[in-house]
Amino acid sequence: MNLEPDGYRIIGIPAADDTLLASFDDMPLDQYCGGRQRFHRFSQYRLRFRDGHWQPERLPHRPLLQSHVYNSKAGNVMREIPPLLVDPATWVDAALQSGGLDTTRDWHLDINQYRVITTPDITGITVPEGAHQDGHRYVIIFVFRRHAITGATLRLLPVAGGPAFFETVIEAGQAIILDDTRMLHDASPIVPVGDYGYRDYFGTALNPWEDRRYGAEFEARVLAAAARHGQ
Repeated sequence: MNLEPDGYRIIGIPAADDTLLASFDDMPLDQYCGGRQRFHRFSQYRLRFRDGHWQPERLPHRPLLQSHVYNSKAGNVMREIPPLLVDPATWVDAALQSGGLDTTRDWHLDINQYRVITTPDITGITVPEGAHQDGHRYVIIFVFRRHAITGATLRLLPVAGGPAFFETVIEAGQAIILDDTRMLHDASPIVPVGDYGYRDYFGTALNPWEDRRYGAEFEARVLAAAARHGQ
């Protein structure tokens, strides 16, 4: 990827069309994040570069699984998250071409589709696990809509600890690419401007296909490691 020296890059993405925006209006509540604020869908893809474009092929649906090493909130849990109902190809292709992803190999892509809401009674926590790595090669956060909110300030921090070296708000129509191996990331809660606000976005992760985080073999490795460490 063509990133800044510190391992990130902000890019523009195509505006969300009506179909994509409408897909955020029918999202199930995330049962695993410990609150009432986050709605979530999840799908996984094999990415190939063909005929001048990145073409995502949706994989058979499986639970979302992360190691506790990377997710202290819901790690080592086989999370049953319903799949996306919208085709993300337009936005994935635009971001990966802009970012300069290596076209000579296939990649594994996870897409988490989120709506985080906030009201005077609901804190709009966007990152329940706090500052963290996701355990992937690259992470890309696509922001499609910020409705009646402030907040969601993204912070990038050194893996070894210390203050943030970069802070910004990712606006609608932008994405940020992160080298997940080089940093922690976090984001502040969203705050309503009025009685109700929300943020619609994709949290995505990329790995070379040969290092994919997908399938029964991957799941067995994660759960066996958890058992060995009593997690």
